[in-house]
Amino acid sequence: MERVITVEATGYAEVKPDLTIVTLGVKTLLPAYEESIKLAAERYESIVEAITRCGLTAEDVKTSRYDISSKYHRKEYRGESKDVFDGWQCSQDLKVEFPLNMDLLGKILTGICQSGVECKMQVKFAVAKSEEVQSALLESAAKNAMRKAEILCNSAGGKLGQLMKIDYDWDNEDNYRIGTCCEGDSGPAMDWMSLEITPENIKAENTVTFVWAIE
Repeated sequence: MERVITVEATGYAEVKPDLTIVTLGVKTLLPAYEESIKLAAERYESIVEAITRCGLTAEDVKTSRYDISSKYHRKEYRGESKDVFDGWQCSQDLKVEFPLNMDLLGKILTGICQSGVECKMQVKFAVAKSEEVQSALLESAAKNAMRKAEILCNSAGGKLGQLMKIDYDWDNEDNYRIGTCCEGDSGPAMDWMSLEITPENIKAENTVTFVWAIE
């Protein structure tokens, strides 16, 4: 029977973000279905225009979610509770990504606020290539596992043999590429041109299982 040793080790990585992700949540609510969609389209165009003025293109603005649904609220009337129609709500999430640049970020956020469109704004600082973080995690985990395995084998009077198997799982890629997150509402009087933010390094960890033969 072949003797093996199984070791679980955690890898750690810390990298500087090099990407900015701006997400905008825009909603409209009007009685008529067509009017709600029309207003949503107008607000979309206003946001795209504000962003393109900063040097990006319309193709840089991506729609990650679009939904239109009827909205109601409950109202008591003569002892009975009824659903009252509020209108058609059109919700869309827009996303724009660009290399880390605080001056450009300030211009974009200011432009969006000055466009007059009310929206939820979220800013994330990330790593453009998650593979770099994953590679650093694997390298760190492998070193930790090798050290543990050699100590165990030496203590048991054996010798570490051929590496037979590695098991790991990237459950959510964003866990390894997205760090600092800022949120806020847009407002016509907001000026982000003097924005001063230093994003913290992105820290990640993951556990990897190694199986070696024992000679």
